[in-house]
Amino acid sequence: MNKLLEVSEVIKMLRVSEGTIYRWIKQGDIPCIERNGIYIFNKSTLETWAASKHILLKKKQFNDTINEKNINSYNSTLIEAMLAGDVFKNINCSSVEKFFLEIPKHIKFSNKFETYLPELLTKREKLGTTSVGSGIAIPHPINLLGKKISKSMIATFFLKNHLDFDAEDKIPVFVAFVLMSKNSSEHLDLLSKLTQFINYSETIDFLRKSPSLEKIIDQIQKTLAENF
Repeated sequence: MNKLLEVSEVIKMLRVSEGTIYRWIKQGDIPCIERNGIYIFNKSTLETWAASKHILLKKKQFNDTINEKNINSYNSTLIEAMLAGDVFKNINCSSVEKFFLEIPKHIKFSNKFETYLPELLTKREKLGTTSVGSGIAIPHPINLLGKKISKSMIATFFLKNHLDFDAEDKIPVFVAFVLMSKNSSEHLDLLSKLTQFINYSETIDFLRKSPSLEKIIDQIQKTLAENF
């Protein structure tokens, strides 16, 4: 008998965020059925679909395949935030303002907070660039989000058109890590860890290849395990 899965299980199986799953459902891109408001997936059908989309599956769930010896108190919170935020590629925008408007289209929130997110990002950017140099930016809302989000997250956007964030080094941004934090302690913690990861020279070349979420997680583990 084929096993039936719910959204939470599919997230782990496909290694994508909840927002991505619901976006695929809305677009009719992923095979599922709805029962009393709950989306159900046939595991066998889902495996066949994933293969047709060249989505790599592993016998173990993604979080189980990460070497636990390499996940310590230093990098586990960063990895969890990256997993929660997901990765989005080929984002085509002509300006920073239009990019901020694009972000809520990719991230699913449980309330209407996405209506205000672009404004909060823009207000923070006006205080000073969130570019950290070398073509990388870490945009974040001017306010902490608290109960507006279920957990702190970092959504990674690879930009098709590199954007002018008014960086000090004048290099246009090709990747933006959009940081959304529940509270100040998590914000400072994630910002510090992400910045340290970015500061290694090999990280820049790695990111220019627009890697998948899984590869980014692997690189975080490798880089931080070797240096901390």
